[in-house]
Amino acid sequence: MKIRHLQAATAVRKTTLLVASAVLGLTAAIPLMGIASAAPQITERELQASSATPSDTGVTLTWVFDTTDLGGATNVDHIEIEFCDTPLGTCNTEVGDADNGATDGIPQLPGAPTATLSGPWTTNTNAASRVAGDGGGTNNQILVDKTVVDDTNNADELQIAIGGFTNDDEANQSYYTRMRLYSDTGTTLEWEGVFAQSTSQTLNVSARVQERLDFCVGATVTDTEAANLRNSGDTADISSCADVDGTNVDLGVVDSNPSITPVSTADGGNQTNGLALINTNAVVGTTVQYAAIQDGADGKLKVDGAVCTDNVSAIDQCFNSLAAQAALSGESFGMTVAGVNCDVNGGTGYTCNYTAGDTSLGPVAAFTGGTYTAGTTGSYGHTAFRWDDDGSYVTIAQTSSAGTGTHVIDNEALILVFGAQAALTTPTGQYDVDADFVATPTF
Repeated sequence: MKIRHLQAATAVRKTTLLVASAVLGLTAAIPLMGIASAAPQITERELQASSATPSDTGVTLTWVFDTTDLGGATNVDHIEIEFCDTPLGTCNTEVGDADNGATDGIPQLPGAPTATLSGPWTTNTNAASRVAGDGGGTNNQILVDKTVVDDTNNADELQIAIGGFTNDDEANQSYYTRMRLYSDTGTTLEWEGVFAQSTSQTLNVSARVQERLDFCVGATVTDTEAANLRNSGDTADISSCADVDGTNVDLGVVDSNPSITPVSTADGGNQTNGLALINTNAVVGTTVQYAAIQDGADGKLKVDGAVCTDNVSAIDQCFNSLAAQAALSGESFGMTVAGVNCDVNGGTGYTCNYTAGDTSLGPVAAFTGGTYTAGTTGSYGHTAFRWDDDGSYVTIAQTSSAGTGTHVIDNEALILVFGAQAALTTPTGQYDVDADFVATPTF
């Protein structure tokens, strides 16, 4: 963010007056160069700049001021605005330099200036010319020939705006404009005053947001994408990875009927599903994958150390893995994503509703029973499962353009449901399998 300097407003006006009063209080005795006698002061004067950045082009300067009461109607016909490096005395200039005769700080004047007058004056656009100033210098003065001669006596908030200036290329350089208001074409001086401005050094304010990823895997008693996640050991809400505990999802006693988590304690289970919770500010996208940890030659649900005959024998101590998404049938084991739970974030950041398709994170088709699209819940019925047991990483979810929250993820959790079914000949034993989950954000 860039902050640019604009010396306008009342604070600057008052500051200008204080500086000017200390210097310009001498005007009664020391007239401006080229003027026979000092005229009444312009008051409440300020010079507004659309930009104070060095070398900026197309800068508009606006003079805002009041006139004192001269006791009767006083018309203004001509206006002189002289650019100097000092409020009084001779303007020190370098004739013929790139800044049209100005020293450092004085802006380059437009070649064919146009002045727009407003306030108590009749609003009009006036032709102006660039001429030598009364205080010395070449092309350092703008002469405005008013189109309409207005009564300017005791006027408030008069404005003169001229565009097309180019700021000097040095920062923090002050310059002054001496203004003279004439009731004729440049002989009868009615009011005068000095305005101050400067270039400034651009202030840069920077900040850095660090890359962030919070990713955790655990067990949860939650069985829906629509309710707050709960801990496996109690009923406390899981609102971040710090709240996740438990790493075991127990399918209980598995027989020839499908056993699908969460399995009740009455059936030998621990009434939990798995979860994979993510919070990241990755703006390009995030992918979630898993790999079955190998026990010997495979990563099947099996008795530790057992040698498996893949999908041939039902009498080895291994469950057959559903290599493609399918319903549980015979001896089989797999996993599905039941949905994306995001009520844990309390609605911060963005609307988060899996049923409405408003989550950032969405399961891939191979783990939902259908393509993830906005407004659908995939295989929330837990009827299709899959398990890749060769140890390679398999994508189960990723950010999707279908959701309104893409692509940052604010505490969204995949609800991981597991299912198994034994054959009548499946041997007894304690079966288990370990899996490694990884989230890969792209920033």
